[in-house]
Amino acid sequence: MVNYFRAMKKIFIGWILTALFSCSGGKAVFICDQIYGEATVEPYRMERSLKKALGRAGYGYEFLSVPVTAVLSEVLPEAAEVVVLSPILSKQAEACAAGRPETLFVVLEERPSTRLPNLTGIPKNGRQAYEDLGRLFGRLSMERIPDPFPAEEEGEGNPETAEESPDGSVSETGDGDGIAREWQPQDASPGASVILKPAVVFSNFSAEKEDDYMAFLNAFSVSNPQGTSAMFTLEVPSVRDSAAVSRLADELRNRRIDLIFLDAGSVSPPLIELLAREKVLLVAWQIPSDNNPLWENVDLVLEWDYGSAFDAFFPALTDAGRNDIFFDLQIKKYKKNSILYPYYAEKLNDK
Repeated sequence: MVNYFRAMKKIFIGWILTALFSCSGGKAVFICDQIYGEATVEPYRMERSLKKALGRAGYGYEFLSVPVTAVLSEVLPEAAEVVVLSPILSKQAEACAAGRPETLFVVLEERPSTRLPNLTGIPKNGRQAYEDLGRLFGRLSMERIPDPFPAEEEGEGNPETAEESPDGSVSETGDGDGIAREWQPQDASPGASVILKPAVVFSNFSAEKEDDYMAFLNAFSVSNPQGTSAMFTLEVPSVRDSAAVSRLADELRNRRIDLIFLDAGSVSPPLIELLAREKVLLVAWQIPSDNNPLWENVDLVLEWDYGSAFDAFFPALTDAGRNDIFFDLQIKKYKKNSILYPYYAEKLNDK
């Protein structure tokens, strides 16, 4: 009986949404606070992806930048079928949605807990990416692989030979598919191969990221059950001045860390710069995808795939299946000449 009522509820909500949004050609407006706009929308070109997705779904588009202190009810356009909101405006969304049942409100980066059929969201889901990365780091912390660093010193695999490919990835120029199927030490001398020593550098720990970090650590432990002593999790300094960041870089050098995952927000760019001349492989989370010299020092970058989520979400506004759509964390930039590349090349080719 409970399942019956649940099924009827889904059908009822579907009828409501179909009635509200079955006509194409309506207007959609993206209301974005200025901080989110500067920190996320502009650097990751989110607005361009959103506008394209809404256009494909048959909506006109309007962008409205507002102060963080804006009162949502006062800035809402009178005529809009769909209103997309930056996360900070989510607290005001329910009251506005209750007063405007003819408008669908979509909150970015979270899914509001509400019974209102016209209030939903697109939450983030980085769990799988963190798990994959933890598994990779665990494997590299127990297997001997050819030493990647002498090759760079000799000019092979120099980042300066990399170029940006049309899909936004960084790949090595030259012939061949760039995929090494397996690594084998070139000779038997002790210096021919290494076991990488990993570390994670994360910004101030928060409950929001706890599940992601645990997914990384658990996958690392499964891949290398004996690897806990070689696994360092360093919290970035609370005072993010240049001296504190330099001390953190020195600590990584002193511990002879040579495989680093940076999930350190604003601390990541200066750390990348300080570690540029070190024998270290860098994996970074969420760095703006500009033509930045920092890219030359990073082997792999994870970013939220906004475009794919938007493309899947807006055509499915009347479908309950939209609740299964998330912003997924994906590999966005990489180097084919990195020793890490063969571990994720298959995933890239499957896209």
